Amino acid sequence: GIPAEPLFRSFRKTFIEEGVKSCIENSGLKESEAREYCECAMNKINENLSNDEIIDISMDNPPKDLDERIDKAISSCVEKKP
Repeated sequence: GIPAEPLFRSFRKTFIEEGVKSCIENSGLKESEAREYCECAMNKINENLSNDEIIDISMDNPPKDLDERIDKAISSCVEKKP
């Protein structure tokens, strides 16, 4: 079959890139300001997603609480700022 690891890596890379893009668009901030939070948040979420979830997301069937997770991750990234 297809080697799984590179596949997951590429799904995850796409997930992060897409997520960062839409996060920046939805943030209402300048891209330079939003990018830091958005990258922090998407990387955090990616770390907590199982490979199964990544596959679901890539098939447009994300976990029901994904938006909630994204909001939480963004909040925790924002709070870290001095």
